[in-house]
Amino acid sequence: MSSQFQLYLESIRVATLKRQEFYVSTNAKEKPPLDLMAKRVAEKKRQGQQEEEFAPVPVLEGIRTLYLEHKHVLLVGRPGSGKSTALDQLLIEEVTRSLEDSSLPIPVLVQLRSDQPILELIRKALRRNRLRCDEMELDNLLFEGKLLLLLDGVNEIPRWELHQELQEFREDNPNVTMVFTTRDLAVGGDLGIEKQLEMQPLTPAQLREFVGQWFPERTEEFLNQLSDRLKKLGETPLLLAMLCDVFQRTGKIPENLGLVFQEFTHYYERNLKEGVRIESDRAWWKPVLQQLAWVMMQGEKPTEFRVAIRYEEAVGAIAQFLDGRRPYAEDFARKCLRDLQKHHLIQPGTNKEEVEFRHQLIQEYYVAECLLKQLPTLSDDEIQQNYLNYLNKTEPLALMLALVEEEALALRVVRLALEVDWVLGARLAGEAKLEFQKKTVGLVDALEVPNWLKVLLLDEEARSDFAIDSPLQLVDHFDSKVRCRAAEALDKIGSETEISASLQLVEDSDSNKYEGLKEFVLDKIESETEIANLLRMLSVAAVTLGKTRSEAAIPSLLQLVKHSDPTVRCIATEALGEIGSETVIPTLLQLVEDCDLHVRRSAISVLGEIGSETVISTLLQLVEDSDVRESILSALGKLGNETAIFTLLQLMEDSEFDVLDSATVALCRIAQKHTNMLAQRLPQLLTLIPTHADVATGGYVLEVILAIQENCKYYNHEIYQAYLEAQKADRQTPQNNDRSFTTIYNIDRLGILNTGDTTIQGDQIG
Repeated sequence: MSSQFQLYLESIRVATLKRQEFYVSTNAKEKPPLDLMAKRVAEKKRQGQQEEEFAPVPVLEGIRTLYLEHKHVLLVGRPGSGKSTALDQLLIEEVTRSLEDSSLPIPVLVQLRSDQPILELIRKALRRNRLRCDEMELDNLLFEGKLLLLLDGVNEIPRWELHQELQEFREDNPNVTMVFTTRDLAVGGDLGIEKQLEMQPLTPAQLREFVGQWFPERTEEFLNQLSDRLKKLGETPLLLAMLCDVFQRTGKIPENLGLVFQEFTHYYERNLKEGVRIESDRAWWKPVLQQLAWVMMQGEKPTEFRVAIRYEEAVGAIAQFLDGRRPYAEDFARKCLRDLQKHHLIQPGTNKEEVEFRHQLIQEYYVAECLLKQLPTLSDDEIQQNYLNYLNKTEPLALMLALVEEEALALRVVRLALEVDWVLGARLAGEAKLEFQKKTVGLVDALEVPNWLKVLLLDEEARSDFAIDSPLQLVDHFDSKVRCRAAEALDKIGSETEISASLQLVEDSDSNKYEGLKEFVLDKIESETEIANLLRMLSVAAVTLGKTRSEAAIPSLLQLVKHSDPTVRCIATEALGEIGSETVIPTLLQLVEDCDLHVRRSAISVLGEIGSETVISTLLQLVEDSDVRESILSALGKLGNETAIFTLLQLMEDSEFDVLDSATVALCRIAQKHTNMLAQRLPQLLTLIPTHADVATGGYVLEVILAIQENCKYYNHEIYQAYLEAQKADRQTPQNNDRSFTTIYNIDRLGILNTGDTTIQGDQIG
């Protein structure tokens, strides 16, 4: 290993250890850290096959197991579940291993939240740790597979164009080991990564151990105050630490996450960390943080949400807000930012010229406070078009609902949300204050939707004790699939009320999921023993020719597709697909009628990869052939044009599981590559929901809807179009390319804050 790599690794080790020290509170610093666990996400089995079950494993062990075999791994987890902490731990361990073994890849931790291309982020990550690397040198490192890329925060990528660029980068570098993290698949997507791990919640034993480190003498008192709903929060390390912090100071646990943040941030705003000397005025910190969070929420598009902002832009935005309220506004803005960084509420960004909140949840909470102040003055259209309709604003809205003090206002927001999207409305209904939830959840229960969908909304989204009645009513439903869904719903709600109802299903022999259809035969046809070596040579030759991706290899492959053995024909067909030339389309169209099923499927798949519209008519003629239907629909998904979308949407009206299953896979694939084209079909898909009376078929339609929303970043296409029309009418001046800070929210002074000094022991939360 060269000396420059040695310096780089040593620099990382020092920086990472300092960062880890910051994230551990003094109260728990001398205690052994919790063993965070992750569970491999079962790959969705199509055609009704039963999903494979995996046991939880230590998160680093799980990551290594997957990337050693599959190269690209996605780690999914709730906010504060420990994803970034896991990457930090993995980084320091891999740095140590690389220092001992120079043959191992060089680990690089990349924060994806910055508004820059992925290659630039990698170069800057190397440069920050004393390793200069120009474009050619980086390309060589990638080509040779010498990097281990730890890419944190897919959901924090500020622009969709950068998200697409990252996906292409991943696909262009299949031999580079990459570990990605994302907060939520519905926000960041999975980048097409098949191998996924999900952070597991803390077990009751881990929760008790964690609380015991904070206050051993009050552990039982703390646990007794945790409601069923807050126990879910307590399963996340970051949020559990906040609960402990609030309880230690007040002796009480607030009823919801919004109120936890309210108490937590108020304490930070009123009190100073030990040894901190301030230049500004603490009375202004809260409005400054609100303003900063609000400006960062304004991306170039309403679907974007920045988690980092250029330092000078932050100064300008705060100064503009303070203008007329404070003398020397810009100077005071700089002082506020310096104080808040020392106070551990904000920090320098990935790039030193940027600033960010210590955690995205803290940023979202301050956005929620801004929304709460504006809410009474906004019209219904403004609430829907500017806020409710965007996935990136769902978390701030959820936090805001927990702070709403007026029942009528909470009901208004939930009603408007249900008009935007049923899933969104159900989520927000369960976030309102407990005394409002009987009515907010009642709005969800009153929806005229199929029973299976109502159970899903009340169970997976609302998660309120007031949602129990509907699943209880469905326990005795005549459809076994609905009964099964009801049992899952009761289990997730987590209240003692459902126990007796769940026991009724123990003896229900018909509550299992429907039996799958017959699996297609996937094994290759075995060759005769005496020609095995020859066939192996031919197969290797076909694969090798395909990997050259040169049209010069086409004549030889065209000879191999005529071979008498179907295995050779099949491999040669796939090799033609690697080359991807439209000149082979006539041959492939002939192979669609091959006598061997595997060859036919391979030919259809390759036609989809080549992506020529000239093949659509042939493919559509074969849709009724059940033997190749799955391959046909997959090929249509790869083509992703209007004709393919029209055909697939027609098939979504079918009630056959195999048709719906394959069409769903194809449409979800189109949603990733051709988002805008498919987003226009959201209204059409919504009309299909009532036509599927049970979860077994209706769930496929819902899966496509969620995939489209995930990729276009909004819920309702018609409301988004209304927003665009409103913007055209209201636009006065074009937006500057450098994101000028013209969106300023005038936050009133919130009264005199307590400015008495109080010592905060230990490092602050990150």
